[in-house]
Amino acid sequence: MLLGYLLICFIIIGVLSNVDYLTTQQYYAHAELYLSNTVKDFKLEGGSGVVAVNPNTDMVFVTNTKSDTVSVFDGSNNNLVSVFKVGNKPYGIGINPETNILYVARERNNTLTVVDGSTHDIKENIEISGPYDIAVNSNTNMIYVTSNVANSVFVIDGNTNTVQTSIDIQVPCGVAVNTKTNTIYVTSETTDKVHVIDGLTNTQIDTIKVSDSPRGVAVNQDTNIVYVTNQNSGTLSVIDGTINEVIDTIKVVQPYEMAVDSRNNKVYITYFGTGMLSIIGESLEERSSTQLFYVVLGISIAVLVGGIVGRILYNKQAHTRIKHS
Repeated sequence: MLLGYLLICFIIIGVLSNVDYLTTQQYYAHAELYLSNTVKDFKLEGGSGVVAVNPNTDMVFVTNTKSDTVSVFDGSNNNLVSVFKVGNKPYGIGINPETNILYVARERNNTLTVVDGSTHDIKENIEISGPYDIAVNSNTNMIYVTSNVANSVFVIDGNTNTVQTSIDIQVPCGVAVNTKTNTIYVTSETTDKVHVIDGLTNTQIDTIKVSDSPRGVAVNQDTNIVYVTNQNSGTLSVIDGTINEVIDTIKVVQPYEMAVDSRNNKVYITYFGTGMLSIIGESLEERSSTQLFYVVLGISIAVLVGGIVGRILYNKQAHTRIKHS
């Protein structure tokens, strides 16, 4: 009987020692961007703007509006590897990971600059009215460029670098593409909505109401979850891309723009007016599997220790009974 009580006590100890995992697993299932997972923070001298990630080369590109440059980070070790000039006042940036071609929006110059992602050489400048933010569908090689000057999203063929069409949206800001579903998501600070575009027909098919002043938007293509920063409300809206509905709202510290690297389980966030870049790692899967291991380990050790202690006490009692008899 005593052995049973001891085993129960040690199992309870094992569970309590891992209570953090058991109580926070559901929270992290929604808040994959929680800032305690920050891998590294950088202060960029030129003032960070927008982030683009090439998961094939593990290179991360960040525009620096004040210094007219782009910073390049090695995503495998989160180290800054180079900085290159790209032209006056770069802001939005996108990349085709298959061709390793960068597209940089220079709004004040009405120019979309095309850059070789390996050599950082400028290949071409495309004239566009007020380009702001950029997303690329690597499957179709179509580039989507928002312009709050023209109240449009321009669609550019990456094979010819020519404008194919434009989609009317009132004051569009951020843009992101799910290449697996060929769906484009565009935020508008004026409408407080995310506008959903079908990439096959280049027509708007839905709108999603979110919190005030939505700005940055990013898609995890593996989960079909869309993340939207809301600058004025200090929140992050989480959208289920399957049903186009907000499924969660997370309090964050005024994020401005962000990019999701689904393949390498990292998120890159810039913050308004700070010139900061945060690299956030440790995905839900990594966290869950790691902490689950410690839960099992804790309980196993508890059971083992309980068994040993119980056996010692049992032998001691048996020895005492034999001695008395």
